[in-house]
Amino acid sequence: MIRGSIIRKEFLTNGDRDFDFRHPHCPQPPAAPPNTIEIRHLGSGGISIRWRDDVVLLGPYFSRPGCLTAAQFGRVRFDDVRITAGMRPFDAMKVRAIMTGHSHFDHLADVPRVAQRATSAVVYTNASGVNMLAAYPHIPALPVRIDEWVRVPNSAIRFRAIESAHAPQLCCLNHWPCTYAAGEVDHPWSGDWSEKHYRDMRGGATFAYIIDLLDEHDDVRYRIYYNDAAAAPPKGIPPADLTPVDLAVLCMASYDFVRDYPDELLRKLQPRHVLVSHFDDFFDVQDGAWTFVPLLTDNKANEFMRRVRDALRHATTQPRPPITPVCGPMTERWSMPVPGWPLYFAI
Repeated sequence: MIRGSIIRKEFLTNGDRDFDFRHPHCPQPPAAPPNTIEIRHLGSGGISIRWRDDVVLLGPYFSRPGCLTAAQFGRVRFDDVRITAGMRPFDAMKVRAIMTGHSHFDHLADVPRVAQRATSAVVYTNASGVNMLAAYPHIPALPVRIDEWVRVPNSAIRFRAIESAHAPQLCCLNHWPCTYAAGEVDHPWSGDWSEKHYRDMRGGATFAYIIDLLDEHDDVRYRIYYNDAAAAPPKGIPPADLTPVDLAVLCMASYDFVRDYPDELLRKLQPRHVLVSHFDDFFDVQDGAWTFVPLLTDNKANEFMRRVRDALRHATTQPRPPITPVCGPMTERWSMPVPGWPLYFAI
């Protein structure tokens, strides 16, 4: 187990599990310090990035189907109460882009409702996601092209998509029954998504992203690496094109089904800090009572953190942790905040 000497125990509950988020008793989230970058863990694989007055959302998903069985056999539903609550911390009119790394329901299923509120945002997703979003022609949805820098409209933010992969979800095999909703959606949808099943939302191509926050001279002030699925490091990308990375947002779910993840990726990126995401149960949740996604245990979480620590033990970059308290375990090199908690980083 992770020792109390390297995590902030004051933000954890006492109980049988080191990572028990069921009653975290978080303090009031801190106010945004001036001249900072805000990164907010939204739950599942989602994060928000606020730079200056502009916001980018990646994989915003708040609704949740209810249980594993519902995810397999149920129809897509929007929980407008949770969507409204999840978007409350930021001005929806300042959201410039909504991005997804792939098109499973736990990354894309709330996008129609999120985009309905964030009317200034462009949606960037894979070809499957574009075909699904054709059911909502008022939403500007663009297919992601790999290895091409894209400037987010009306912002000082740019991104580059990198070809990635999706770990198996139930075992180490990359085919049924270890994968969920694999394959592509190869034709445009019509009609409301409530007529579709969650399993109809095929994952399609998977991307990781490099996201740069730029200054007034278009120089990079802060670089983020983001993935929403555990995967081996991208191939064919020179290390100089990936680094330096200030923050790596890495998926924990199913990491043990990918060889040398996240070790090899972290040795290449050498990020100043790691934000651990996609560890909470995105099938079901009682408000304020977060638990691990199925198949993820304390032992597995501790092993993931050990790999992070060991991979960055000899990193040449200096740690740059959040400058405000984190509700959840953390060290200088990584944070694992409860969903909804903001992290503030100095620029």
